[in-house]
Amino acid sequence: MIAPNTAHAAFEKAAQYFGIRLIHVPVDVVTGKASAQDMIRLITPNTIALVASAPCFSLGVMDDVESIAALAAEHGIGCHVDCCLGSFLLPQLAKLGRTAVSPFDFSVPGVTSISCDSHKYGFTPKGGSIIMYRGTALRQYQYFVSTEWSGGIYATPTLLGSRPGALIAATWATMITLGQDGYRQAAGQIALMVDRLCDIIEHTEDLFIFGKPASSVVAFGSSTLNVYAINDEMSHRGWHLNALQNPAAVHIACTMLTTESTIEKFMEDIAESVAAVRAQPMLSLGAGTAAIYGTNAVLPDKSIIEDVAKGYIDLLYKL
Repeated sequence: MIAPNTAHAAFEKAAQYFGIRLIHVPVDVVTGKASAQDMIRLITPNTIALVASAPCFSLGVMDDVESIAALAAEHGIGCHVDCCLGSFLLPQLAKLGRTAVSPFDFSVPGVTSISCDSHKYGFTPKGGSIIMYRGTALRQYQYFVSTEWSGGIYATPTLLGSRPGALIAATWATMITLGQDGYRQAAGQIALMVDRLCDIIEHTEDLFIFGKPASSVVAFGSSTLNVYAINDEMSHRGWHLNALQNPAAVHIACTMLTTESTIEKFMEDIAESVAAVRAQPMLSLGAGTAAIYGTNAVLPDKSIIEDVAKGYIDLLYKL
């Protein structure tokens, strides 16, 4: 399986669980996108799928889905589009005429499967996620059927045996209540806040935006200052932004809680934070720094990160 290095860690998880060799390709350093040109030389007779993000979690940038899907079709292999972050925003933003939204769905020949998370911008309870296939034949590969079990014929459509009915009902109720109009209104409001954020960051000395934000995530970095130190300064001012790695960056994800007053506060605080870092010599955290997903924390020693992460999970299982 070939995926951009900005693809979600879930692909690494799947590769580990199912014994698949995952090959990462670097994205363009300027646009943050992956394209077919990055993948074509890596395809072999053993390649089963190509991956594209719409958009990726870290940088909020859409890969070139059309070229990647066309390459997959040419070789008769799958093309999976990870649309978990953009799923309930991109279709509405396209209808609103947003130029950052390029084709990414089943209208693109070669796309064979798409994933999306209803608990993100579908505003439903966490724990629900959706997988869609171009046809029913491909979908049947996810089914498990045991015809000879002593308890009777056993069949499940997903990895989960028992599924939470309350979660499914709450997801359905949320989507029906909001409807197309509700999601379009939310997408429009979020897009305006993204535009404001981009304008602020672009006009802040020493900062730059990675690529072209496609939906709700704006990632920024610095070629002259320690971006993690800037993030620390923002934390002191009450912000909890996501620290990223490879490359070093920070991102903010706009939601319905991101209002004009929030943006005004961000503009004041980012200017103060950059000025504070600029005013004092900061030791570079260098290549040995690891950002922790879901937090604004970084570790100065990457060699211990796996042990730290496993120790944290162990604690979750203790009574």
